[in-house]
Amino acid sequence: MRSFGAIAAVYGWERVGSLLTGILRDIGIPLLRYVDDIFTALPPLLAQQARATLETLLPVLGFQLAPDKTEGPSDTLVILGIQVQVNDT
Repeated sequence: MRSFGAIAAVYGWERVGSLLTGILRDIGIPLLRYVDDIFTALPPLLAQQARATLETLLPVLGFQLAPDKTEGPSDTLVILGIQVQVNDT
């Protein structure tokens, strides 16, 4: 495997997404990932706590949430036409 160039950039980007997903799952935030997009549907209180955790953790790792690409928190999630809704009950 090459350590630089277009192919290495793709592998590197995939590794970054995988790293962030692994860290967030390890600290208890259930989520799904597609390349560099992270999705989750959580009850409102947990969603607020998860977002606060992300906003604190990501800058430490050298990343940030893109405000123009960030939604939520929400208890409803639609991905590729499939709707997921979380209830507190």
